[in-house]
Amino acid sequence: MKKIIFFLFLVISLNAFAQSNAIRCVEGFKGNDNFLFLRFDHYGVGTKKSKFLKTKNGLEEISNIDNYKGHFTTADKMPSLYIKIEVSDSAAFETDKEIIVDNYQLLLQSTKRVNPKVDTLTIKGTNFYGYTKSEIDSAVSIASYVYFTKSNEAIYFNFMNRAGKTLLYKSISEFIEQRNLLLTNFVERMKKCN
Repeated sequence: MKKIIFFLFLVISLNAFAQSNAIRCVEGFKGNDNFLFLRFDHYGVGTKKSKFLKTKNGLEEISNIDNYKGHFTTADKMPSLYIKIEVSDSAAFETDKEIIVDNYQLLLQSTKRVNPKVDTLTIKGTNFYGYTKSEIDSAVSIASYVYFTKSNEAIYFNFMNRAGKTLLYKSISEFIEQRNLLLTNFVERMKKCN
């Protein structure tokens, strides 16, 4: 019995360390160029340890045991990027990933100027799932991607192109260059942390 208790304690401790290591890694990420780190907030989740996402199958529940959000701005303090971390229950993480990608797929059906299929970006061997708009428009959001860690986190990247009437990017190619640089630096940061 003591061996079982010790094993469970060890597994829980290792899981908590892996999660906090990834979160510390993202918290220390300072961005680059148009994505300058502003602050990192810990939101928690309150009493409900799950949330619902819309998919082609209707509302589906995913676990959600903790939440963090990093805020990034341009040099003149215009919002340019939010990095949100949602921690899943380890037993539900594989199902949660499928639901999150299905949610993106449904979102693309009602989003203007995007490919109707989820885009998979592979940067330095790391996969990001989401979309980038095909052209500049009047919407605030220009792209959104999610990356799944090995320690049960979904890390969302929500890129902004507008603060009030000001556009950050005049062309999609200009944005893509900055997006890829940011995601490359992020992947390199994650590899150094692990």
